[in-house]
Amino acid sequence: MKKIALLFFLVICSQTYIIAQKGIMSIKEGKKQGVFKDTLDKIYPSAIGEVYKDEANDFLEAYKKMYQKLSSFFRTKGFYIEKINVFSIIYFNDLGKLDYYLYHFNSPLDIEKQNLFQKYAYNFFENYTFEMPKNKKFTQCGPIVFEVVKEKNKK
Repeated sequence: MKKIALLFFLVICSQTYIIAQKGIMSIKEGKKQGVFKDTLDKIYPSAIGEVYKDEANDFLEAYKKMYQKLSSFFRTKGFYIEKINVFSIIYFNDLGKLDYYLYHFNSPLDIEKQNLFQKYAYNFFENYTFEMPKNKKFTQCGPIVFEVVKEKNKK
């Protein structure tokens, strides 16, 4: 029994490590790994302040759609969370692919759901391209409210 528990623990830890290596992690975990917002902000200009300055409304609409798609992806995986506040910092490369997604839960969320959040966010962003790539790196941060609930059957 101890061997099974140890094996399960090692599998979970290795998955978390692999995901964190891909740049999706809590802000706290990022600090432990040396991924600091101040350092990244020197490499990735502000989306609203610089890269999309003249297209701020279009950018914000695309940013909103990205989180709607992420929420829908959670739903397809059967991952339901009721109204959780998350402070998110995203860093996209010049091709519109995610380099880093740092987050902090401002609402209580048990460790199992935190791990699922990280796993499914990784799965989503692995194949996601931001719909307005500009051939420039950029960052955007802010609070996001996730509310992924089961859809009621339509009659």
